[in-house]
Amino acid sequence: MKPLIQVCKDCHVARRDPQFNSDIYPYRDDRSDNALLVKRIYGAVTSNPAYKRMPPGMIPVLPQESLAKLREWIQNGALTESLQPTLTDAEIEEILND
Repeated sequence: MKPLIQVCKDCHVARRDPQFNSDIYPYRDDRSDNALLVKRIYGAVTSNPAYKRMPPGMIPVLPQESLAKLREWIQNGALTESLQPTLTDAEIEEILND
């Protein structure tokens, strides 16, 4: 998942966004905060009108293959590199059905 998320770092690190740490992103220590971040990422890249589209402007949207990998990762609980789930079943449902 990290290579897909690394697409975000060029803009977000350049803005010095304090929330973006490419070593741990998109994981947060607080589980509910983590679920909100994953929900925001998924909404933004799938062009959900409730979220600002990412990537913005003239940067091309993610290819369908990448979106499918993102969806699968979420369906599996947004596993960490050590294969630990970071989302509950209820959080997964909420993210994918928002």
